Amino acid sequence: SSGYGFVRKYNSSGAVQWTENYGNNKGESVNEIKIIDDRIFIMGSTVGSGFNNKTTPGVQNVFVCEIEPDDGSILWTVITGSSYQDTGYGMAIDLSNELIYVTGVYDTFASSGEKKDFLSKITFSGAEKWLKTYTKTETGLGYALAVDKDGNIFASDTYETTNQISKLDSQGAVSWNKTMKPDSGKYMSRHMVSDTLGNVYLTGTDTSPGSFKEDVFVFKYDSNGNRTYKTTMTAHIFDTLVYNADIDTESHGTRIALDKNSNIIIAGRTYGLLNDADRDYPDYPNTDYETKTSNEDMFVVLLQCEE
Repeated sequence: SSGYGFVRKYNSSGAVQWTENYGNNKGESVNEIKIIDDRIFIMGSTVGSGFNNKTTPGVQNVFVCEIEPDDGSILWTVITGSSYQDTGYGMAIDLSNELIYVTGVYDTFASSGEKKDFLSKITFSGAEKWLKTYTKTETGLGYALAVDKDGNIFASDTYETTNQISKLDSQGAVSWNKTMKPDSGKYMSRHMVSDTLGNVYLTGTDTSPGSFKEDVFVFKYDSNGNRTYKTTMTAHIFDTLVYNADIDTESHGTRIALDKNSNIIIAGRTYGLLNDADRDYPDYPNTDYETKTSNEDMFVVLLQCEE
């Protein structure tokens, strides 16, 4: 396949400031972007050799770059991964220690037939400190990733019929694993964020409602791996966002963030309706539920949370 990864910058009025492509037009993608003060870090997958004049060890590998805020030009690049095919999914920033952590799938299929999760530790100056791999049963690495105020790493991923959330220290040693599994189906993690108190918030897809119907979930965990809820999260599966009385639908939470008041912002995509005339929403009285405009739509929801 062909195509570049890209980043586009807009000003506060919505005017495009610049657009920059990354890669060799071989199907590259930018999968994550983080803005820390005036520094911008991007992470994605690159195919073949030559990304920013770097040699890649495999068919497809993971890149991490710092880019210039004024024009998107690359300041430095790290290429990481195996000798075969890898994909980067999650990136988290440890601002206090000026570190970047990246996770994804490390594919050694060519030699052993095994896919593993990986964790890479990179400095703000573009030096990879280490790359570690984990079997799926060892940790929940692979997709969602966050770093707390003390530099601990939290990660989550799906393994066969279960989902795990894990805590690791700054050297990549696993502190604990917790299994996330509903009565049926499974949770599929997609994104995670931490707050200033050491809690982490996770969103993704819950497949338990049944065939052709998948809901968005939001969980909150404390630093010891206990799952807790805000008082307004009486139903932690937000099927009210996507429920349609006549048609089974799918909806996926793909990004989560916290505002300055620790309210939760969820973004994702849905095949369903966000405005069902046959259903009211007593738990979410301030939400503006819009109708769908095409076969698959994006949504953004603000959840007002109280302890």
